[in-house]
Amino acid sequence: MAALAEYLQVIPTVSTNVAFSRPPPAVTQNSPHSLLLFFIYALVVEVDKLFRFPRLFFSTISSVFESI
Repeated sequence: MAALAEYLQVIPTVSTNVAFSRPPPAVTQNSPHSLLLFFIYALVVEVDKLFRFPRLFFSTISSVFESI
């Protein structure tokens, strides 16, 4: 839980362009849950991008449905 709280503190400082240029702190440690926490971190970053760019997200979704 402490590592997840640490991730949530890191997220606002990470810009969308360099989100994966450096791993979150807990990923560099040899923790059995580091991979799971990295996926949670990546998911939160993606959700943050969706809320920052809703127009792009909805236009992408609509173009996917139009192509079906």
